[in-house]
Amino acid sequence: MSDEREEAEQVGLFGSDEEFHRVWSEWNGMPEFSNDNRRAASSVMVHFASAADRAAFEELLGQKLPLGKRLGSIWYPPEAAFGVVDKRYRVPEEA
Repeated sequence: MSDEREEAEQVGLFGSDEEFHRVWSEWNGMPEFSNDNRRAASSVMVHFASAADRAAFEELLGQKLPLGKRLGSIWYPPEAAFGVVDKRYRVPEEA
């Protein structure tokens, strides 16, 4: 897609050429976003016959399994929680 066509399509999202260029000027020059691959190399589903079996498995892993309707997932070995709430963009200081 040509840059000119892409820009024309983006202008349509903002309602006017002026609004597009106002917003674009605020974001122009921002660094590219890179997202590290956070996919598991392998996954396994485990079923427990009893609460005691679940507790024994948690003991073996050394970490608690999530509870509730949406069980989620865990990492093994345990990995610190990954979140973006504490992330901030800083402009590098120029020398």
